[in-house]
Amino acid sequence: MAAGLIWWNWQTLCIWAHFVHPFASPRVVFDADKAATLSAERRAEFERELFKEVYMWNTWSRRYNAPDGLVQREARWRAMAAEGFELAYLSLTVFEPSTVQVHNPLPALNRLQTLARQGDAGAMCLFSAISVMLPTRPGVDWSRLRAQARDWMQKGAYLGHPDCLIQLGGRLRTGNDGFRQDVARGTDLLIKALRAGYLRAAGSFWSDIDRQGLDSARNRRLVYCWGYQMAQYESSDADLSLRVYRNQAPREQQAALDDERNQLRRWHPALDECIALNNATPGE
Repeated sequence: MAAGLIWWNWQTLCIWAHFVHPFASPRVVFDADKAATLSAERRAEFERELFKEVYMWNTWSRRYNAPDGLVQREARWRAMAAEGFELAYLSLTVFEPSTVQVHNPLPALNRLQTLARQGDAGAMCLFSAISVMLPTRPGVDWSRLRAQARDWMQKGAYLGHPDCLIQLGGRLRTGNDGFRQDVARGTDLLIKALRAGYLRAAGSFWSDIDRQGLDSARNRRLVYCWGYQMAQYESSDADLSLRVYRNQAPREQQAALDDERNQLRRWHPALDECIALNNATPGE
């Protein structure tokens, strides 16, 4: 019995040792007075920046690709919080880029729910984003939170928030997470997000094309086009998938694939070119 209690306590400690109290690091400053005067335009600018980076909080991005990139990202989020942007503050109470620590998410999620009930679409999308990224840990059941996140994501998409449009659009295109597949509607939502400056939507198109395979020249051109858009925010190369495909191809095809890839690398496609190519009927 004693051994069982010791084992149970040890398991509990192992689960929660992953989470640190949100204020174990130097306290994040959030200025509520400044939040009240933050303009809608400034908040929208901050949201676009935050949602571009929050999914990559523990790795490098195009903006933060120096050796101290994670420290720079955290410093930037702290600056946004100090300017009155609460979503940056709440992100930092869960994710700490400089130490790659995940903290107890419940206080932040509770606050996000409060904001969401007040009609804050950004809070709805951040609630969903955090819930999706929570690590899987034995004995910790996030299913209820993820069910709530699904509801908030749909409500945020209904209100037109670009990050929620990306979340819902990706699910509709693939028909996962309990959603019935609707490629046309999912594509429309993703394009709306792209036109609002949320380039993360390019990743959904890229992954779909990559999953289909790159045997056709059209798909290779498309995967490069979307990869080029992704490379605007990710620390990645536009032709990465093409290099992998070339290396796996029969030797007699590799020279032609090298020529094709070199031609594509001289192409700097605009977003509208990728959208038009994606929507064109194969063969056009």
